[in-house]
Amino acid sequence: MPFEVEQVIHFRRFQSRAGHHKGPLRYLCFGQRDAAHLAHLVEGPPPDFDQVLQVETEGLDDVTDDQLRDGVVITVPDRSDEIDARLQPSEAISTKLEGGSAGGSASIELVVTSEYYFETGDLAAV
Repeated sequence: MPFEVEQVIHFRRFQSRAGHHKGPLRYLCFGQRDAAHLAHLVEGPPPDFDQVLQVETEGLDDVTDDQLRDGVVITVPDRSDEIDARLQPSEAISTKLEGGSAGGSASIELVVTSEYYFETGDLAAV
């Protein structure tokens, strides 16, 4: 399905020797309240992965529309940042907003409605 990029939400250059993120599973949540998406935060070369999902969300009260357009980082508690632990279509899960209001971490309930993209091989060239 072709698409047109309207805004770059997140960009950074990888360090060639960067190790794989050992913490919890993390995604960048972006878009609009009625059309939200998640992009897995890629930390470096394999065994990392690239994934883009469409989600339905609840609990975005601590996030402004502008913040959502620019992207906010969410974590999936009790799930490691591994390929086999990635979010799957039809999965309903509770996530945490990193750096929520007053430094807390608000809960965000979401349901993965579809997976637009999943890839591991293209990261091998990093």
